[in-house]
Amino acid sequence: FDNKILSLGFSAVFAAQSQGLSLLDFIQLDFLTNMAAFDAGISVWHWKREYDAVRPFSAIRHIYGDDPVTAWGGPGQGTVTDLPASQWKSYLEEADHPEYPSASSCFCAAHAQSARRFLPNGDLLGYPVNRPAGSSRIEPGITPAVDTTLVFDTWTDFAADCGQSRVWAGVHFQSAVDESVKLCDVFGDLAFEYVDSLIDGTA
Repeated sequence: FDNKILSLGFSAVFAAQSQGLSLLDFIQLDFLTNMAAFDAGISVWHWKREYDAVRPFSAIRHIYGDDPVTAWGGPGQGTVTDLPASQWKSYLEEADHPEYPSASSCFCAAHAQSARRFLPNGDLLGYPVNRPAGSSRIEPGITPAVDTTLVFDTWTDFAADCGQSRVWAGVHFQSAVDESVKLCDVFGDLAFEYVDSLIDGTA
C-alpha cells in the first residue's frame, strides 16, 4: 500500500480485467478512481495544514525518552523488549509532512468507493498480490520468510487493510486512519456521480 501504483493502480487494472471491462469502460474506471483520490487529497492536505500533527516517531521519542519499549528492532531484528524509546523508528520511512489525517487511508477509501459504485460486481474484488520470499524493500532477503499471497476479496477489505497498514507500519496513529475513512468515502461517491453524468450526457 505504500506504493500507490501497485496498490491503487494495479487493483483497478485487475478489476477491469477480471470483470471483463471493455477498453472504454477501463478508461472511464481509471479516470474515475484517479479523480476520487486526487479530490480526496485536496481535502487531506487542507486538514494536514490545519492540524500539523506529529508522527509516532516524534511523539514516542519525546514522551518516553530513553525508557525501554517493546518495538521493532530494525531490519532482521524482529520485536525487541528493551529498545530505548529514543531509538524507536517506524517500519516504513516517515513522510516529512503532518500525520493527521492519513492520506493513504483517504486515497484508498475514495478509490475503493468509486470503484465499487462503477463496477458491475460492486464490492467484490478478489485481488491477489504475490510477494516472493525475501522481496521486502525494508528487510530484503529476510521478509517475507516464504512466498506469500494476499487476497483482497472485496473493496471493503482492500480499503480497510490499506488504512491499517499505516498503523502497522508505525507511520500513523489509529485516529488518523479512522477519521480519514469517515472523511473520504464521499469523494468516491462524488467522483462516480460526476463521471456517470459525463457518460450519460447530463453533465
